[in-house]
Amino acid sequence: MNHIIATIKEKGLPTVKSGNADNISDFFNQIIKDQFSDKEAIKAIHTALLSYINRNDAVFILRLYGSAPKKRYELLRRGFLTDYPDGRKMVFCDNTFVMPFMAMKLEGMTYNESDLLAFMADPSLRCGFGSTKEERELSYYNWRGSKNLINLNSGGWYVAHIVPVGKEYGKQSLSEIFPNPHRSEWEKSNDKIRHAANVLSPVELKTIQSHFLRMLHPLNSFIIPKRSLVAYNGLNLGEEQELINLVQDYIRSEFPLEYAQLTQLMQIPAQPKVVNSNIGHISWCATEYSAKKKMRNNKATEATNKRMRQQVNKDLYDLDEAEALNNTLKSIGKSVFLKLYPIVRNNPSVTVGQICELLPAYADYSPTSQKTRLSSTRSIINNDLADAALEIIAGSARVKG
Repeated sequence: MNHIIATIKEKGLPTVKSGNADNISDFFNQIIKDQFSDKEAIKAIHTALLSYINRNDAVFILRLYGSAPKKRYELLRRGFLTDYPDGRKMVFCDNTFVMPFMAMKLEGMTYNESDLLAFMADPSLRCGFGSTKEERELSYYNWRGSKNLINLNSGGWYVAHIVPVGKEYGKQSLSEIFPNPHRSEWEKSNDKIRHAANVLSPVELKTIQSHFLRMLHPLNSFIIPKRSLVAYNGLNLGEEQELINLVQDYIRSEFPLEYAQLTQLMQIPAQPKVVNSNIGHISWCATEYSAKKKMRNNKATEATNKRMRQQVNKDLYDLDEAEALNNTLKSIGKSVFLKLYPIVRNNPSVTVGQICELLPAYADYSPTSQKTRLSSTRSIINNDLADAALEIIAGSARVKG
């Protein structure tokens, strides 16, 4: 599957183009419907996934413990592998993990059960958007320096799940069923693998299989322009229950057999009904500047309609990390980062004074701004986010200093 990812990256990821829709149905027809058009490819992936989750040697993923406050990075677990006595395994990840699978669906590319098994066994498997020093100390998977990052966010896209991934299963939250193990459980191992004493319980196995399908199945996700590029009378179009219901109804109609199987396997809850929806005209733009300008024109209706609609399909998204990185780059100045990056990469202990000698224009910033921009650049490099940062910059329509 890595060769498929390389092919997709070489071809180039799709980027958001500006557009308008009269209503939510028009938006669905323009942006989402075609994502489910390659039925044979989707059905082939469906078969591969259902076979895979029943293997005794399957490696499962859990989108948990992928974020933590800066002073509590010891709680992060991306890439941490657990081995169970029956041969099954589990690794923690963040939402970055879904990106190549979404890209494969968009390109009509398929994989089989054996492909997936080999992909999950690869020690360079990317389990996170970045990685901290604390994670790299004990992570079994080491993707630092890997070129297999697929970042649809850099093209202006938001990955939305129909059935939320990181929420409760039944009456329990995912973190209650799988609490965060202490680092010592990996520290005492010589192979960077936590060796569990017991096999997965029936509830744990059902949950982890359901989570795997919710995360990766092509019928449980779609992309739309990310929030900062959308202008409409609401907050986050990807969380609008009216849109989620529309997509879900379409999938149920077009893939009846597959949907019936997934209803039980993914523990799909009853579809919430939408009352008093007022989603009207929707615009999406290639730049945040254009989107903000359109949103300012919508403020009068936005204030009224926000309170009248349901946005109950909330998910615990790791998209925040991509947005946070973009915001950090803005604070540094994307053109400034491009100049600082090779200097700091080659000399991590470089001082502000040395940078001012190499980049005379850097002295024009205030002393506080000089320190902050340098510190933020170091943080991006130390947290293995440089490649993602460069992709975000490459995808920017305008680069400002």
